[in-house]
Amino acid sequence: YNMKKYFYIVILITSIILLLLALIIVSFFQNINDAIIKLSCSVIGILIPIDIRYIQNMTDKMPWETYLRFLLRKKQINKDTQIRISFSTFYRIRVDDTFLLIRNIYGISEFQIPGYTYRLSLQEKNYLVKEYGVTSDNRIPNKEIKDDYRLFVKAKNIKKFYKRFNNQFDYKKGEYIKDYFEKLFIKNDYLPQELFSNVDYYFVKRDVNPVSYSPYFSCYELMLRDVYEIELNQDQLNYLRELKNNNSRTNNYYFAKSDEIKTRGVDYKNGKFDSFISQHTMLLLDDND
Repeated sequence: YNMKKYFYIVILITSIILLLLALIIVSFFQNINDAIIKLSCSVIGILIPIDIRYIQNMTDKMPWETYLRFLLRKKQINKDTQIRISFSTFYRIRVDDTFLLIRNIYGISEFQIPGYTYRLSLQEKNYLVKEYGVTSDNRIPNKEIKDDYRLFVKAKNIKKFYKRFNNQFDYKKGEYIKDYFEKLFIKNDYLPQELFSNVDYYFVKRDVNPVSYSPYFSCYELMLRDVYEIELNQDQLNYLRELKNNNSRTNNYYFAKSDEIKTRGVDYKNGKFDSFISQHTMLLLDDND
């Protein structure tokens, strides 16, 4: 991405030099014929809009911003197009050579990386509605999840929205993670409170997908996922090892090896072609997994 910005800078400098040369030709050669003057003016007319685009590209701080601008220029979307945003936290829980997955709660028969959508306070939601015209996500009909960062934002406002979101959450510290973890695992009876009411964790990575069309929700989406590693103490690890001994796809949890996650559960060697692990669970894996 940085190399791309350097390329834009080189192109911009080259264009400015050519523009100056064209102006010099027009200014200093009094008897120059009309054809060359017209040619010089044409060069200027071509370079100015190109340079403006390069300057715009240089203001983009992240790849998703550049791709959003690409969609706007290609008129695949316009400034008033409603973009669905979904900003979430995900938890990597390693148990020996496996990862803990949970069953999708929306009726899809897949296991996925455990996660929790960023919460949205009523005060902040009112501000976002007033300043950016956001609307609630009506694609998932569950009243309990309306006050979170699953929203619709117009394309023209999405950069400002993203910047404000970053100011609301210090994702590298993740001070809200313990609360989210408890709401996901303990209140949903995945894990016992006496063992998992206190967990240690650290930030792993942030993944932001380019704005793309979702065939599932029939709209363009921007997906942000912050991944945190849960550091288990010995008692917590022992408990999960016992659960792992009863590993079965009939449970609400599943312990998957990295190879299973990469193939989404498909095992062609043994003739099992039904996928049962969601695609975004790949976020759990690092290059060495």
